[in-house]
Amino acid sequence: MDEVAAAIADPVRRDILVMLREQRLPAGEIADRFMISRPAVSSAAIRAVAVQ
Repeated sequence: MDEVAAAIADPVRRDILVMLREQRLPAGEIADRFMISRPAVSSAAIRAVAVQ
């Protein structure tokens, strides 16, 4: 599986991509919308943005 497919395979990463496409948000604000930790959000966001 290539990097882009792996990044968008995760539904949380897809949601984060949509959120970040509209505006910049701090990890804490993103984490508040999901049941995951801030470090997990940061990691998911970095992976998602890295493949754009």
